[in-house]
Amino acid sequence: MLELTQLMKDDDLELTRLAALIKQDVALYSALLAAVNSPWMGLPESVDCIENAVTIMGMSKVVSLIQAMTVRTTFKNVPLLESFWESAAEVASISDFLAKRYRLPNADQAYTSGMLHNAGVAIMIQSLPEYKTFFDTHGKQPTHELCALERQHFSTDHFFQGAMLTKKWFMPGEVALSIRYQPIAHSVLTGKKTLPTSVADLLAILVLAKSISQEYQNYWKVEKSDLEQRTLLAALDYLEIHEVEFNELREDLLESMSNSAVA
Repeated sequence: MLELTQLMKDDDLELTRLAALIKQDVALYSALLAAVNSPWMGLPESVDCIENAVTIMGMSKVVSLIQAMTVRTTFKNVPLLESFWESAAEVASISDFLAKRYRLPNADQAYTSGMLHNAGVAIMIQSLPEYKTFFDTHGKQPTHELCALERQHFSTDHFFQGAMLTKKWFMPGEVALSIRYQPIAHSVLTGKKTLPTSVADLLAILVLAKSISQEYQNYWKVEKSDLEQRTLLAALDYLEIHEVEFNELREDLLESMSNSAVA
């Protein structure tokens, strides 16, 4: 993984060299094939060749996946369920799908934002011994309430910590801001908090992706709140998507995910 991280800094990154290194890392090898064969890619047949997987996924998305796997490796001793990381990958795939469907110019950043949107949880657990118990108790609170509780107890929050991690790794500033401002997504999407359009785009997509993932992954199910629902509606309004259209799309995607899991 260290050699891969160094390779990503090379401006002349070659597919063949990248694929060769991926084959040497079992976890990354498996994660890449799982990502490319997910129902979100809509491929007619499965892919079992790493070179083909890299070509189909695209270099930027593969780099995002490597960065996310590096985060996971960095926090391998942090006591988090496997579903935590699986759900992050799911949110990333849904974000990518939605960003492309609605023709957002920064689809690759949507994938990265989705993959790392909750990475700050791992940082908090590693840095603060009492946070694991706190998260087990309060982790399903609505986003804005969880953020407030974290600041009350720890004088920081995992959204801020996740954003700082992306900055430390020199990821796009839009990704950092979309992770940071999840607790006030409603204010951003309704224009009460002014941020660049590229950040608001990522936030809107992230809100929709998490909404879909929460219906499928029990791990992400959070307590319902009026603000969460209003934030979802604000995201739909911001992206000019009718609620009926989104509900139909969500049902289709959930059915596809369920069929894929059974298969």
